[in-house]
Amino acid sequence: MPSQARLRQSAATSARPRYSILGKAELRWFAPLFFLLLPFAAYGANLTGVWKGSLIFNDGGNTQARLQLKQNGKSLTGVMSLSEGHDFKIDQGDVTGKQITVSAPTGASVLKMTLRWKGAMLSGDAFEDDAKIGSVSLRRQK
Repeated sequence: MPSQARLRQSAATSARPRYSILGKAELRWFAPLFFLLLPFAAYGANLTGVWKGSLIFNDGGNTQARLQLKQNGKSLTGVMSLSEGHDFKIDQGDVTGKQITVSAPTGASVLKMTLRWKGAMLSGDAFEDDAKIGSVSLRRQK
């Protein structure tokens, strides 16, 4: 007949949670590491797609704005559109972390946007020949 001490030890052992893949020691370092690296998962996301919104000029006026982007590594190509029928090919596009810069020659000048990427939103400033002309807010289209 088993002793009472042995029965208590057996009951305590069976009451412990069991980890099928990771042991207790592994979970101690895995959980903090997971939450530390989670914010960096967004950097692997891609900006390819259509982004629509508005450009609000410094004088208070506004117009529709649209970016059609294709990302290849840290490089962006595509088309920048303002209002209906004013499409400009992006000749320089850059992604650095959450910062996006795109520029397109418009004929007589260069239109440039410096944007900050946050989820399904791009927001920042628009420049014409390095002079700030307004603020841009764009949302990813599905």
